[in-house]
Amino acid sequence: MGERELVKLRELKEAAHALFVRGRFVQCAETYARILRLVPKDPNVRVRHAECCRRAGDRQSAITSYREAAALLMEQGCESRARGALRAALELDPRDPILLSDIARLGQPKAQATALEDERLYTGATGLFERLDARANKAGPPPPPPAYVLRAAEETPAPGPLPAAPTIAPLDVKALRGARTMALPPRAHPAVPPAMRRASPSIPPIIPGRLITQPPVPQAPAGTRPAGATVTPVPPAMRPARSTAGVPRAGNATAQAGGPLPLAPAPANGAGASHAAPAATPYRPELRRLGPNAVALRVSPQARWVIIRSDSPLELSRAEALPVPAARQPPAAYAPEQPPAGPTPASS
Repeated sequence: MGERELVKLRELKEAAHALFVRGRFVQCAETYARILRLVPKDPNVRVRHAECCRRAGDRQSAITSYREAAALLMEQGCESRARGALRAALELDPRDPILLSDIARLGQPKAQATALEDERLYTGATGLFERLDARANKAGPPPPPPAYVLRAAEETPAPGPLPAAPTIAPLDVKALRGARTMALPPRAHPAVPPAMRRASPSIPPIIPGRLITQPPVPQAPAGTRPAGATVTPVPPAMRPARSTAGVPRAGNATAQAGGPLPLAPAPANGAGASHAAPAATPYRPELRRLGPNAVALRVSPQARWVIIRSDSPLELSRAEALPVPAARQPPAAYAPEQPPAGPTPASS
């Protein structure tokens, strides 16, 4: 077929498709008839011509085209498609004896006929479209596996029996329900030597508003105490508190700078004062300034620090005695401040 005929065939197919889309089936059937004059051995064009004739109402022309398409498909080895074309023609005339005989001659469809038909259609004499597995089958059996594969297969041990599962004793539910409580082992406490027990001081809790009482000083045995020595009683110490006065007093620079507040020594009593036992005061209040608006306070070296912060700068002053009622006023633990020397202003 020349180039001019191929161009004409392409134009006719495009025109037939456009007529079929528009629903002009009579003109479409005539166009496919002209195409069949150019390619009379094309089964696809025969099927399309039969479909256009069926929609146009020309049953006889449609049946003829279906039968010719089935014959062409049988020549190409496409039995399933040929059987479908005959069934489409039989729907137009179910009592046609020729169609019934053709369908009976074809018989029942074979299993997987489509793959065989495709292989017959696209396998040529040159072998260009021949499948690779067909060439392998023609070449002969595959080569034997290498020797190391055979040795590995021979050395593979046979799987032995699985290990037996350990036996688990049955659980006695009634015994568990009967036992209401479970005895726990006593908790082991670390053994503390007696020396450490005596050395560790016991700090009583500090309650604001109450006096701090000091424990009595243990007296020395009579054999070790020197002759004439006496024990000086120590008055109870008061908990130092920040004064409410806005202006600090003179001579209190050491208290404002921070540091432990010194205690006044107890007066000596008698001739053996040099051999008297020193007063043991485990409570030594300490006050430290951490910044302009923060101070730290603790009542003894064993106690924790209490940090006091303020939004404004704090002013510290040393108080000689706590502001307590006169009935509960204890003896002063600090040295009284000497009044300033000079004339007393006359009261008006």
